[in-house]
Amino acid sequence: IDLVVQSADQLSFTYYMQGNMLKSADVSRRALQLFEKHALDKSLTTGGLNVYALLMTWHGAALAMLGRFGEAQTVLEKAIHTAREFNDWYLIGMGMMMLCVLNLYSGNSADLITHAREAIPYYEKGEVFIILGLTLSLLWVGYSFQGEHETARDYAQKGLKIQQKTGMDLHGAYCSWFLSYIHFAAGNLEPARNACEQSLKIAQETRARSIEGMACMQLG
Repeated sequence: IDLVVQSADQLSFTYYMQGNMLKSADVSRRALQLFEKHALDKSLTTGGLNVYALLMTWHGAALAMLGRFGEAQTVLEKAIHTAREFNDWYLIGMGMMMLCVLNLYSGNSADLITHAREAIPYYEKGEVFIILGLTLSLLWVGYSFQGEHETARDYAQKGLKIQQKTGMDLHGAYCSWFLSYIHFAAGNLEPARNACEQSLKIAQETRARSIEGMACMQLG
């Protein structure tokens, strides 16, 4: 059973990155039910991360992408609470970042900014630079939604610079897409296209279908 639950984490992640949110939500839900039915030890880990909190994070993230924002927020808050019990800075940060994604898709720029600002100190304290750059990217989208394009661009440049240093191409695809969005909102069409083309290139190389689709729509 332990192996099944840990495998479910990989499937949930894979389906999420492919843009198949229904399957990601279903796999993570079934694994969580199995976890709770058999009272598995919540200290169970995969790759050094708490499996229970990790599965809840993917489940909440998929629900958010499906527009089930209330359910998603409840699940993500529980994931963050569990991660805090184990002092797991990476998963605390990941859960908070997914709350930012929820706020992004629900159009709540005020809460997006609030959650991102709350999350950043955790990433810095735990040196979770892989997520720090991405969350800074989400922060500048929040400011862009509020029409504060100069502030947004400042965070954009900082976030992308941090992300590039991590060597995590997948997150770089998201950062580049967010930068494209900000340029587009500010009326800077050529930089917007350049950033979006970069996002598309990385997404295709890493087979991240969800961000590939977003980039294609942006390019028209």
